[in-house]
Parts: sequence; structure tokens; C-alpha cells
Amino acid sequence: MNGINKRQAVLEVLREAGEPISVTDCATKFASKLGIPSEPQNLSGTAHRLSAVLTQLTTAGRVRQSGQFDGRKVLWEVAA
Repeated sequence: MNGINKRQAVLEVLREAGEPISVTDCATKFASKLGIPSEPQNLSGTAHRLSAVLTQLTTAGRVRQSGQFDGRKVLWEVAA
């Protein structure tokens, strides 16, 4: 994923989703958008990296957590 603007790609994925989504859903859509194979081992690593990106975007005020589902998984959405 070197050379990819992950912050921009994550923002695009969240905008295109049109509703709050989990990190796993974001990773699946991100992988599809960039043509990354979506096997479980790839998605796990992608989700881990995107979790850090989402934290950075939260600090920058670009995204926010929008509740939880399943009692523990956070949903994410564009802040503005």
C-alpha cells in the first residue's frame, strides 16, 4: 500500500458508503477500490492499517465515530 494516499482513499470510501461503516467494511471497500485481493489475511492487515488512518483523521476532525454495533465494533463516518 506504499504510494497510496490512504487518508484520501478512506475519506472517499466513507463518503461513497453514505452511512456509518465499520473498519472491516471500510477495509473491504478500500481493497476493492484499489484492486487489492480481499482474502481474509489481506483484509485483516488492511483493517489494522486503516484503523490507524481513521484515528489520524479523527484527530484532524475529518471523521468521527458514530456509535457501535455488535456491542463493541465502532462505526465511522465523515465528520463534515
